[in-house]
Amino acid sequence: MGISQTVCTIDTSECALIGLESSGGAAYRLTGCKTFPFGIRELLSEKGKRLLKKIVRQIGKMQSEEIVLCIAPETYLPLPAYFPADADPSQYQELCRMEAEHFLNQPDDYNCDVTGYGELTKSLHEKKLLLFYPAEPCRTVSDMFSADYRVRYSCSPHLSLLQLSMHGDTPLATIELENNYFLISVSKHGRLEKFICRQVRSREEAIFFTIKELSGNPLLRETGVQITGTRVDKALVTLIGKETSLKTKPLGIPSSIPISNLVKFSITSPAAVKAISTALMAFTEGTIAAVSK
Repeated sequence: MGISQTVCTIDTSECALIGLESSGGAAYRLTGCKTFPFGIRELLSEKGKRLLKKIVRQIGKMQSEEIVLCIAPETYLPLPAYFPADADPSQYQELCRMEAEHFLNQPDDYNCDVTGYGELTKSLHEKKLLLFYPAEPCRTVSDMFSADYRVRYSCSPHLSLLQLSMHGDTPLATIELENNYFLISVSKHGRLEKFICRQVRSREEAIFFTIKELSGNPLLRETGVQITGTRVDKALVTLIGKETSLKTKPLGIPSSIPISNLVKFSITSPAAVKAISTALMAFTEGTIAAVSK
């Protein structure tokens, strides 16, 4: 009997619930995957309780006692920082709070996820990237699930997507085009090599920054780019390809990650991909610097 993780991703316009099992080795087995055609705004609306029951019923069918949540934030506020290389998770939490007090006007109104950033070197201090994001409505959604199940922890999608670069030697490049922000990242072996996040007010701004960054980064011509987000549609993808000569592809699970049973379920949904990557992260929680409680 393997160890199982149940993860629910609450995205902008959809939700996904997956079960992933590990026998303790490097291989995994997908035991369940269900997507729902509503997102975080609908869950917080007047019909939210009714929609939540649909997810809760599905969790019950998976016979889970606890879940991990991956909740889409409205935006990210990134901050590079150097922390002691031997710090434990509790020390990271305290260091993040100290950084938040200097970086944010109202630090208690933000969650923070932490990840490795740049080349890993033998030093007393290690470079990290702190990803601050508004605590609401993430806290409210987490509390909604806590009424029925123990929430092990919650995190932002971008923290978990780093897990997709853990397998293989090819860098993983992703672009997120959401309502309030444009984000591009390149990661390898679970560490960020490049990270750019800009606030955007319109579709035109999102397209401008996307084309600018892709055109000025030759590395992406070798690795390819996965693209996802609320603003992404066929016309936008066509325009980016025309202006940059780069081929983009939807967010997906790399073939190098040994997950069996994938053909039994539909995992084309970005929310499902994020849920699987969050489950992979949950199996290696000991290596996570910090996650939002």
